[in-house]
Amino acid sequence: MRLKDLLELTNEYEEEIIEYRRYFHENPELSFQEEETSKKIRSILDSWEVPYDYPVAKTGIIAYLKGGKPGKTIMVRGDIDALPVKEDTGLPFSSKHQGIMHACGHDAHTANLLGVIKVLKPLIHEFSGNIKFLFQPAEEAGGGGREVVKEGYLEDVDYAIGLHVMPEEGGHIKISPGYNTAYSDGFQIKVTGKNAHTSKPQEGVDAIYVAAKLIDALYGINAKNLDPKEIGTFSIGHIEGGTAPNIVPEEVTLKGMMRTLSKETRESLKTKIEEITLNYPKVFGAKGEFQFKPGYPSVYNDPNLVEKAYDFLKNNYRYLLEDINSGIIEDDVLNFLDHSVDPRLGAEDFGFYAQEVPSLFIWVGTGLSAPQHNPKFTIDERYLKLCTRILSILTLVCSDNEEVIQ
Repeated sequence: MRLKDLLELTNEYEEEIIEYRRYFHENPELSFQEEETSKKIRSILDSWEVPYDYPVAKTGIIAYLKGGKPGKTIMVRGDIDALPVKEDTGLPFSSKHQGIMHACGHDAHTANLLGVIKVLKPLIHEFSGNIKFLFQPAEEAGGGGREVVKEGYLEDVDYAIGLHVMPEEGGHIKISPGYNTAYSDGFQIKVTGKNAHTSKPQEGVDAIYVAAKLIDALYGINAKNLDPKEIGTFSIGHIEGGTAPNIVPEEVTLKGMMRTLSKETRESLKTKIEEITLNYPKVFGAKGEFQFKPGYPSVYNDPNLVEKAYDFLKNNYRYLLEDINSGIIEDDVLNFLDHSVDPRLGAEDFGFYAQEVPSLFIWVGTGLSAPQHNPKFTIDERYLKLCTRILSILTLVCSDNEEVIQ
């Protein structure tokens, strides 16, 4: 098969994949509750006679295509969960579930992964190695990626690849080496003082006052204690304390989030917050306690995989896009391929895989719309076919099977 034949397959299956996307959009389910979503995926795989494991990480699925020759095992991931958002798109296939919406594009990811299976299945006899297709639950709120790793599904995986739609110009691709997203970790601080009546403040230790001073001290970390060349930040977004206006408060709880790129910066920032929390309140006769709550790891794109993928896209991208966006010409190609992307400080649980095996995660513009996690977010469905083409091709390229379509 040649690249032209693969493109023709995506044309043939385009309407079917769009219909899948609309079904999943209309029937969204929250993290670890994706029972009907999973049931629909399994029924499709059964009809295609594609083997799979279920359940994976409670509600997920891993489908398998085994190549005709020995080689690497690559895992291709699409996430399947939705968000607790009330939809306001006006689409004829808007969510049937009040207060739940695919506001981040996981409906497109799920349909797209089905499309990739359908495109690659006829090629598998030419394929060296094996492909695992992961329909992953709970990316948004449950750390489904963490559960997949815990259950051992990455133990035989050589590479992992994922794709995410984004509300930017249709066809715009971000494919950059190194860190692409941040570690996103939570923490909780407890300040304990001593109760007293406000008529006798000298008999107490005001936990709110101590907490205020502590916050001021903590916010000096970014300015004075982090290497300016490193990217790391944190914020305190929740404060709770006190029982009555005439009582010197005994306890205050602070909750915050850290965002860092590297493991080193993450550990440095965590250590400094903890040190200040444990020691600074002692100056005022209070006690500080620190609890770290690990979140999602950063997504790190393997430079070798990025180079291979970028080179193939640069040489062939016009052919992938020209029947979707007829205005593209040869000189436009590099404008659509962004190879040097500033890392996002948002979280993405594909990072659980990127910490385990060499990985590639790419972002594809599917049309300008409202931001993700917004009630008006949607995609231009013309670019769903482009996502299928890109993920199918990069699965071949990253597993050293590019000769299949050359």
